Amino acid sequence: GGGGGGGGSHGHHQQHQAASPHRSSSHSSKPMGKWDAVVIPTMCVGWLKGRQGGMIKEIEARSGAVIDIDQSTKDQGHCTVNMHGDEEAKRKAYGFVVAEMLKVADQPSSNMDCSAIGTKLSLTIDAKFIGWVKGPKGKVVQDITTRSNTRVDVDQANVQHGLAVVNIYGTHENVGYAKELIAHEINKVSPEAAAEINSTPSPFVPGGSSFSSHQSQGSFREDSGSQSALQIPASYVGWLKGRQGQMIREIEQRSGATVEIDQSTKDLGHCTVIIRGPEDQKKKAYGFVVAEVMKVSDQSGVPLDGDVGTKLEISIDEKFVGWVKGPKGKVVQDITSRSSTRIDVDQKNAGFGQAIINIFGTHEGVAAAKDFIAFEISKVSPEAAAEITGTLVSGPQRGREASGTSLTQHVGSGGGGFGGSPGQHDSLPIPASYVGWIKGKQGAMIREIESRSGAVVDIDQSSKDSGMVTVNFRGGEEEKRKAFGLVVAEAIKVSDQGGAQGASYDYAPYGTKAEIQLESKYVGWVKGPRGKVIQDISTRSSTRVDMDQSNPDFAVVKIYGTYDGVQNAKELVAHELSKVSPEAAAEITGGSFSESFSPPSMQGSQPPQMGSSFGGSSPDLSSLTSALASVLGGGGGDPSLSGQQAAAAQLTQNFLQQLSSVAPNLVGSDFASRLR
Repeated sequence: GGGGGGGGSHGHHQQHQAASPHRSSSHSSKPMGKWDAVVIPTMCVGWLKGRQGGMIKEIEARSGAVIDIDQSTKDQGHCTVNMHGDEEAKRKAYGFVVAEMLKVADQPSSNMDCSAIGTKLSLTIDAKFIGWVKGPKGKVVQDITTRSNTRVDVDQANVQHGLAVVNIYGTHENVGYAKELIAHEINKVSPEAAAEINSTPSPFVPGGSSFSSHQSQGSFREDSGSQSALQIPASYVGWLKGRQGQMIREIEQRSGATVEIDQSTKDLGHCTVIIRGPEDQKKKAYGFVVAEVMKVSDQSGVPLDGDVGTKLEISIDEKFVGWVKGPKGKVVQDITSRSSTRIDVDQKNAGFGQAIINIFGTHEGVAAAKDFIAFEISKVSPEAAAEITGTLVSGPQRGREASGTSLTQHVGSGGGGFGGSPGQHDSLPIPASYVGWIKGKQGAMIREIESRSGAVVDIDQSSKDSGMVTVNFRGGEEEKRKAFGLVVAEAIKVSDQGGAQGASYDYAPYGTKAEIQLESKYVGWVKGPRGKVIQDISTRSSTRVDMDQSNPDFAVVKIYGTYDGVQNAKELVAHELSKVSPEAAAEITGGSFSESFSPPSMQGSQPPQMGSSFGGSSPDLSSLTSALASVLGGGGGDPSLSGQQAAAAQLTQNFLQQLSSVAPNLVGSDFASRLR
């Protein structure tokens, strides 16, 4: 898909200009991250944008990042694609952009060399496997591209000869992962054909694979950059697969990784579980597999290597079971998903007022699950929760230390920062008088922050007599970072209002407040229908965004949060404004959006091009509005319309009149005059 980026009358220098990983940005004072930007030839901009910006919008939707193209250097033969958002969103967007550049470079008329940032891999398969790779309505190949952040094209030009070629474009790591996903699908019908694909040399990764970081521990080993493996007894295979492969599919769904079992060594008494995917997905899947293996080991009475995992039993009062399980088991399911463990609640001794919680998993996973369970019980009995956190985890602890990234970072390892180092988002000190605001009515705000971030948030008030308390965050680093930002935002909001009970709070080490003055006519673009746009901005930037409309002439957007969060929110606000007024957006960002976010020009009155795939586009508003004008017949209305239809048409006309006054470039000039 996508617009034509390979043609045009470009100079010889541009024909040889290659996409480059070297970074450049209008925000020169801010250190550039690994996925922040990529330099591309000017000739590729049209292809990357797609018709009416369709491809850029599609990449943004699939990655969660915001993308703009800085064309200030286009006369030099290159432009810069900038990615905005959290690291994971930027990584995905970077992969998709690189994939499209590799596609352009693969065109017959192109002389581009993109080997520095990615590669193309061609896999020849039997034509009978095409359906397995593409899936019904192309869903399987779409899922492969989404999971691997690549572009995958299936060339069926030689299908009459019984062959097809699968072309994969993307970064070296992502292409290797996509290859393994394709082999995984074909393995369902032909292990031999899958083995041939796996034997195809994976792309060389400059500097090593980013997917590989863990060293082997016990029976766990790394086989390749994007593949991990765990050796298990052959007798465990049936349990791990589940009925008709149900358990394997569930582990894949919950982790995002692919899992298969190599049984070629079953006669030797053991098999190998192979896990493929990015590092975070492999870690989750590994945890779930270990949890099930430890469950089988516990039932069989045959102990496994203690380095692999452990089992922990927690005895609780029967009255707390409901708090641990939650309505319809949702709480315990959430705990198992966050900690990558298996948790069984044994209520056989309920008649004696006791229940046993059995936790199976890796050492770090079990420890995290224990903390989550204690947190749930602390809501009704801090004393019972304290008994749990004092429980020792059975087995050696070196398995947790070796991983280097514990699922639960405890208070004291850092605090209050806004970088990405482990421990920097574990805790935040706030005035004791702010607790009521942060908690919200009946704990509503804390629950909302937990829901939006994925972290667990609790407030340690043991030091409230000193005037300060500590907000603690538990979970993965990304979840803690989001929760930290949301709490900082609320604390700064309280401080901005004059504090609570006269308490002062120096929030400068943690964050800031920014104000953006808007013309009232742009308020709707920033807020969106039912406030959905502004909610999305606050969620993506981990900030609080308020709209002050007390002045009839203008509105003020107030942003509270960490420094990075506030900057990100400003860029997202500018991005929304750029859809109707690049000039207003430029005032917010200092000019960085003035060119890159210009709305696409409307081409006459072409019919709207609907679709969501790459190369799709948004409807042409001038065509839609012209059609409406014809229906309304110059304001008199169409007598054939029902009362409801006429009312809806009139409301639509009123809306478009407002739209034409705010953004005439989105509404055809002919129709704008007819509206008036």
